[in-house]
Amino acid sequence: SSRLCWMPNRPAFWRHRVFWCLCGWRRPPDPNKAKGAPIDLVFPKEGLGWDLEAFAIHKGTKKLDAAKKLADWASSKDAMILYGKNFAITAQPGVAPPLANVPKDYEQRLVKMDFNYAAEQRERILAEWTKRYNGKVEKR
Repeated sequence: SSRLCWMPNRPAFWRHRVFWCLCGWRRPPDPNKAKGAPIDLVFPKEGLGWDLEAFAIHKGTKKLDAAKKLADWASSKDAMILYGKNFAITAQPGVAPPLANVPKDYEQRLVKMDFNYAAEQRERILAEWTKRYNGKVEKR
């Protein structure tokens, strides 16, 4: 995801070199920025990470027809228009309007990703991720 960096625009903070940085992505892009808060949204030139949403119907669901109806709606253009109020990219191209403070080439900035390869190599990738980064998180 893109990084949201908040750098207070107050001399005391700058003088003492106190900064806050929140890594993550808010939808819509930080509403506080739109209200004039001294926040910089940073979109790294090295590439942006993917944030995928999903929809599924659980096997054995008791209300299959209702679930199918919801799934059909969730992938409809009407749903995409609603999603586009909070997401820069939707599953149906050209539906999401431009979001304030989001680069127009946001989609082109996403890192190149081979989702089939990632799915095939899921266990290996997760093991490597755990080996590299698990020691850097709070204990569960």
